Amino acid sequence: MTEFVCSLSGVEAEEEELIDDAEDGLGAMPVGWTKVTFQRRLTNPRWEDIQQGKEALVQAAMSQIPEESREQALPMVTLQIDAQFAALEAQTEPYAVFDEVIYIAPPEMDRALAAEFYSVRDRLGLPVPSDADGKEE
Repeated sequence: MTEFVCSLSGVEAEEEELIDDAEDGLGAMPVGWTKVTFQRRLTNPRWEDIQQGKEALVQAAMSQIPEESREQALPMVTLQIDAQFAALEAQTEPYAVFDEVIYIAPPEMDRALAAEFYSVRDRLGLPVPSDADGKEE
């Protein structure tokens, strides 16, 4: 099975369509196919847990200090707790990045594929040819 399967139609690229030596960074992707990459950055839940744990420890430590001394003690308490978690934070990424790649067969292959392809482009705010019958813009 080829790695180039159209996400809209399920059509697979034929082996003879694959490009062997193009230097454009698209690998073996056949002519006319579209590569769509989705990249999403989310906060790493483990990073969030560490930050919440630090905050809880600061609050717990501050509750043990007389109220009249809390403002003065806060920087030192925070520094101590930050030091306790420094190694863990250093090995934990604050964000998780997700990459997904899909391919779409040439819209010229089929009128229904072209309609869906240009509908997706339109919904994403990308240019769509006025005739949108599978011809390239």
